Amino acid sequence: MNIGTLIKEKRTEKNLTMKQLADKMEVSEATISRWESGDIENIKRKKIVMLSKVLDISIYDIMGWVDPKTVKSTGDKYKDDQIKRLIHYFNALSSENKKQAISYLEFLKSQENNEEED
Repeated sequence: MNIGTLIKEKRTEKNLTMKQLADKMEVSEATISRWESGDIENIKRKKIVMLSKVLDISIYDIMGWVDPKTVKSTGDKYKDDQIKRLIHYFNALSSENKKQAISYLEFLKSQENNEEED
């Protein structure tokens, strides 16, 4: 889910109008509309923290990150380090590159499955 959709869903769940959220966020109603439509993708850090508090959303969810606390420990230090590295690099990617990375991983997995079937 993209950030705009998330903001809109949480705003409506809390029965807030764009104007009410704008007042709480100390921005214009037009800014809220642009966040929700995806016209503004790079929201200032201060506003992300405010959104988290006002809409009761984790910063990880707003940023599209995986919360490292929710990743199950494998009990294998090597695998845990790999997972942390993957999350770190993935989170550093642009939205478009995240989509490409996921597509590439799915492709690699499908190739692996095909090899196992042969």
